[in-house]
Amino acid sequence: TGSAAAARRLRAGVAATRSDPPRTGLPVLLVHGEEDGLIPAAFSSAPYLAAARKAGLPVREWRVSPAQHFDAFLAIPGFARHYVPLVPYVHAALDALWAHLRSGAALPGDMQIRAVPGLPPTAANLRLPAVGAR
Repeated sequence: TGSAAAARRLRAGVAATRSDPPRTGLPVLLVHGEEDGLIPAAFSSAPYLAAARKAGLPVREWRVSPAQHFDAFLAIPGFARHYVPLVPYVHAALDALWAHLRSGAALPGDMQIRAVPGLPPTAANLRLPAVGAR
């Protein structure tokens, strides 16, 4: 709130991280881990989603639990008992977007996906949405 150099640098840094909603007609499917402590949805995908929807743009959101930000952390002993990998959901989202763009398939809706950690990462255990051209 101040006018000191540090306050101006902070405001400039925050402004540099902002992004505009997608261009008109560009479908977007956000995929975010519910347990993402590194880049929380409240500071990244949630404001983007709100701005895009306010602009009337076709943005969907998949919230995956229990997932966090970096799948590489799943190699840390004990981590995979508590979290599922996020990348399979990203691939499913890309498949859905491709099917939409390629053949006009309907975009999937918003989802709260509750996966099963600690099991082999199969489509059933991850509760992957059945979309696109997998």
